[in-house]
Amino acid sequence: LWECFNADFYAKHCFYKPAEGVHPQNAANLLNNIIDTADEAIASSDPSAALRFGHDGNIIPLAALMALEGTDAEIENTEDFYKGWCDWKVSPMGANIQLVFFRNPAKPDDVLVKILHNEKETRVPVETEIWPYYHWKDLRSFFKSRIREGEYDYGRTHGSGRFYMKQIHSEIRTGQADRSVRGPDEPYL
Repeated sequence: LWECFNADFYAKHCFYKPAEGVHPQNAANLLNNIIDTADEAIASSDPSAALRFGHDGNIIPLAALMALEGTDAEIENTEDFYKGWCDWKVSPMGANIQLVFFRNPAKPDDVLVKILHNEKETRVPVETEIWPYYHWKDLRSFFKSRIREGEYDYGRTHGSGRFYMKQIHSEIRTGQADRSVRGPDEPYL
């Protein structure tokens, strides 16, 4: 039963390959807002904190878009979802993503960031010589590139290569999609 629930969450909120990045792209506005808010706080000399609250349906796409370790696996076979992605690891009760910023007064332009996912230091695919810290300029650039990549994928999937939720539900129920039951103009379920 859990494998079905896990597969449903993965297909609806993560990098299920036939969706071509549509679902994590749902978090693009939020990630842009996080970047903008961080930039404003960094530009100020005042201490700052920005808190956002949401549910697993918000955390999962955001974590995948940010490419937090263990959250952005691309798995094609619905029967294998549980092997590479677990909902209770990505978004357990009380799930959280924290970006903690540090500024050295001697180097005010070199802001460092530590990323915590569910209270644990986590990695992203960005080069750093000072793990568990990342230079904000590098991390910011990486996040912006992920958003830009997703915009391309999102636009492409809403053209002739449209992906349908019906396919996801069919694959979850049967282990394979019945592509004959949908047409190019069929809306999302």
